Amino acid sequence: MGFHPRSLQRHLKRATPEIQEQSSAPKDDPKDFPELIYRRWRGEEMLEEVVLPIPMRVFYPDEFLDLIRSAGFPITGSWGGYAGEPYGQGKELVVEFALSGAPC
Repeated sequence: MGFHPRSLQRHLKRATPEIQEQSSAPKDDPKDFPELIYRRWRGEEMLEEVVLPIPMRVFYPDEFLDLIRSAGFPITGSWGGYAGEPYGQGKELVVEFALSGAPC
């Protein structure tokens, strides 16, 4: 089963409020995020500008698996990329997991 990142984030917050509250990690500050800047021009005149922070985190492979497990999700598969590379050896961290309490 797959989740959109935002729906996964909401599900994790509901499933593990005690983990969220006890975290000693610094709070995410939007000024620390890289930005996506959209500008629309007509000739030399800028008509619109939108600046959106891009929240991101970097995880080591084992750290990412531990985060998922600590939230109570059983991991059913993991890969290092969409071509099936071994986990931790590809360019991505691809993890498949089940809902908490769901049979694997």
